[in-house]
Amino acid sequence: MKYILTSILFIFLFISCREPEAPPTFATLAVQNTWKAGYVRDNSNIITGLYNGWRFTFNSDGTLIVNGGGATMNGTWEENIAARKVLLFINSSSLPAVFVSREWDLVFLTPARIKLADNRFSPVQEIYLDKP
Repeated sequence: MKYILTSILFIFLFISCREPEAPPTFATLAVQNTWKAGYVRDNSNIITGLYNGWRFTFNSDGTLIVNGGGATMNGTWEENIAARKVLLFINSSSLPAVFVSREWDLVFLTPARIKLADNRFSPVQEIYLDKP
């Protein structure tokens, strides 16, 4: 009986001591997928309408392709996993592209939605990237 209890305790400890799965990163979710701007807020103004039809494609080499506003724009992206931040840059002078081109905090990551926020200003600026 003592052997059985020891064995059960050992099995329980072995199972419970496994490393938890790492949370998803921006790269693991965003790369090779196309995303749309589902919600965009600049301070207290909801400006999602400026991004109707925009599609963001993140490539594994750190490049970004944005189709929107009647144009195709190139850019780059870079993730800082430890700081939970992503730097986006779109090579365009259009106001909507300039708004997106900055360092964002990674607030929320799921396979269907990536929520980015810039908390340096009050109220916060946000972009929700959603799967189309």
